[in-house]
Amino acid sequence: MKVIVAVAAFVILGTTSASAADLRITQVVGTVVEVRNVTIDYTQYSMLYTPDFERSGIRKLAGTVYWSDVARIEITGRDSHGLSAIIVGKDGKTSEMTLKRDSDKGLRGVTDLGDFFIALDKIRLIEVLKTN
Repeated sequence: MKVIVAVAAFVILGTTSASAADLRITQVVGTVVEVRNVTIDYTQYSMLYTPDFERSGIRKLAGTVYWSDVARIEITGRDSHGLSAIIVGKDGKTSEMTLKRDSDKGLRGVTDLGDFFIALDKIRLIEVLKTN
């Protein structure tokens, strides 16, 4: 029984981390950073803590845009409803949409210098380098 539980945990964890992506992030201030194994935290931190992380893409107001389908995302505006963005797919098609705001913990991953995190509204451009 212990072997089955261990294998199931490995499969679940392996699947979750396998969908993370490597991105090139251009911040609003102009700094460019390459970030590996990206996760976006959408958790609403309140009295009831319910973790809500996205590894396979970035959320729009209704649904998710998957990293495997995206070449780049340019964040063009910010308002109380979310982040306005232009998304260019790997097929070259362009779409305008509103992205869901993240939590205060934001987008996180690893760089050559260590852990990295940034709020989505501090990002100007996201380029997908690799999907894992």
